[in-house]
Amino acid sequence: MSVRETLLIVDDMEINRAILSTIFENDYNVIEAENGEEAISLLEKNQSSIAAMLLDLVMPVKSGFEVMEEMERRGYFYNIPVLVITSDDSSESERRAFDLGASDIIKKPFEPYAVKRRVKNVVELYRHRLHLEELIDEQSASLRESNSIIIEALSSVIEYRSLESGQHIRRIRLFTKILLEEVAARYREYGLNAHKINIISDASSMHDIGKIAIPDKILNKPGRLTPEEFEIMKSHSIKGCEILKSLDRMSDREYLKYAYNICRYHHERWDGKGYPDGLKGDSIPICAQVVAVADCYDALTTDRVYKSAIPQEQAFNMILNGECGSFSPKILKCFVNVKDKFASLSNMYADGHIMAMTVMKDGADKIHSSGSYINDYEQSQMKLSALLRYMNSNVMEVDVISGIYNILYMTDENFSVLENGNNFEESIEALSKSAVHPEDREIVLGLLGKYMRDFFDAGLMKRSRRYRVMDTKTGGYVYYQATMVRVDLDNPRQKRIMIIWDKNESGGTPLICSDFYGEEDNTYISLLDGKFKCRNDRWFTINGLSQGFLSLTGYSENEIRESFNSRLSEIIYKPDMERLRTQLWQQAKLGRRAEVEYRLITKGGNIIWVMEKSVLSMDKDGEEYFYCVITDITKYKQENGGV
Repeated sequence: MSVRETLLIVDDMEINRAILSTIFENDYNVIEAENGEEAISLLEKNQSSIAAMLLDLVMPVKSGFEVMEEMERRGYFYNIPVLVITSDDSSESERRAFDLGASDIIKKPFEPYAVKRRVKNVVELYRHRLHLEELIDEQSASLRESNSIIIEALSSVIEYRSLESGQHIRRIRLFTKILLEEVAARYREYGLNAHKINIISDASSMHDIGKIAIPDKILNKPGRLTPEEFEIMKSHSIKGCEILKSLDRMSDREYLKYAYNICRYHHERWDGKGYPDGLKGDSIPICAQVVAVADCYDALTTDRVYKSAIPQEQAFNMILNGECGSFSPKILKCFVNVKDKFASLSNMYADGHIMAMTVMKDGADKIHSSGSYINDYEQSQMKLSALLRYMNSNVMEVDVISGIYNILYMTDENFSVLENGNNFEESIEALSKSAVHPEDREIVLGLLGKYMRDFFDAGLMKRSRRYRVMDTKTGGYVYYQATMVRVDLDNPRQKRIMIIWDKNESGGTPLICSDFYGEEDNTYISLLDGKFKCRNDRWFTINGLSQGFLSLTGYSENEIRESFNSRLSEIIYKPDMERLRTQLWQQAKLGRRAEVEYRLITKGGNIIWVMEKSVLSMDKDGEEYFYCVITDITKYKQENGGV
């Protein structure tokens, strides 16, 4: 929640402004306007910091009523309460002021204590409402993230049963997003916006969830299906909807609505010759129309059990020529416009191909394969990439061993004191002494002690703390989140970091997947083998796990804690460890999600293959954790020569 510590007093009489200013000067940063026009200007410049406005009604240039009308047009009332202070005691003026949005009306002459109390009550009421809304937003984001993990894990069951790779789901999601963005730009009648595009793209992961219910002998048949078998295969769209209905406890109704429509209708065709309902034209939901094209393109350009991949150009022309069924002429026009993007994504996320990206000096993206040696030049580009991601922050680079530091980027003067030190230690001590709130100084000085040692000893990539720094313009304190990021991930003997200070006025906690370990009482969720949470350190220290994880590995909770020090690395098959760590960190650079395959050693000494899907998230303690779902894929690996 943003810090609102400013009180705007609007009155054409200087004596009235002086009296009110004296009442509130110890509690607020007071700013004044002598007419309505000036008040609107100050509102525009300071809307994020104004806690309340005290408004006179009768003023030159623009009256108090006109100010409130303008506030209504601009949407300012939602965050800024208005208390009218007036000598006009007519019922008509009172009614009009309340109708325009005033929170309270105070009559002149007024008693100072009463004014102070009434302003405090209104401000606290607004703060409480905004805080509740932010809590709801945080909980919704956390719930959606948790839901997404479960959904992706369910999707992985389909992938391994139908011999498709995890890249298939990723490609469909990216194809869908690109095509939706083009549709939104060209055809506004579909009402697509960034919010809907993101949800539809995520929901596209569920397009083939119904294949869970299709027998293996049909799902993986290498030859042409018989008419009877094809009818069974077609039923996957209906079966998928039945599964999605059973997931309604996830509470994300909007997501489930799109997932349902995509699952049921992505095999419908524009001319009505699709299935299962024979819908025609725009009676097919736009989300399903777009996913249909994306799924068709991916099916043509990749190897399947029943066919080999065909060239991208040929697949593109087949779709345009109607050889794969008819599609909306509007969607096909958009498809033509994103042809090159589809081809690029198809190459970048080809099956079995994991890519890492580095921002180059000229702004272009360089792509290199996983496991390749990162030289000094590429390492410098990694640092540049990190800097660009935090462009609106204050950024310092530090060699912890030598104490040499460099201010790479500074957005405000609040951190200018950092430039005065002869080494890193002196700069942090100067910041703590002259700019940090007295109650928070020990937090900052911790950078020079155990906090820093623990960071390197545990092999962490990122760690955050939150504290107050003085705003040189107002003299007040502003919350910043200080994030420490390792630069030299591949060289444990070096200790180079970047520290990023980013304004964190909301005071909220970072996103946490707090609902991740709920009861697995859903039939389809019980298909998953196990869930666990582990710290993003060199050992992947386990912080929580499910019964499914224990059943999969054969160990008890005490054995994992006492025999292996809660370290996942101790039960991972050793030859897979470095590859796993490299893939996780490379995928983390591209986004918070990761998908990896590796082997575990069970209590009985058996080696099993698992597929892990995870989300990297920061918890309340400022540490990063992987929230993971693993699926046993040993049988699949055995059948395909992977063991």
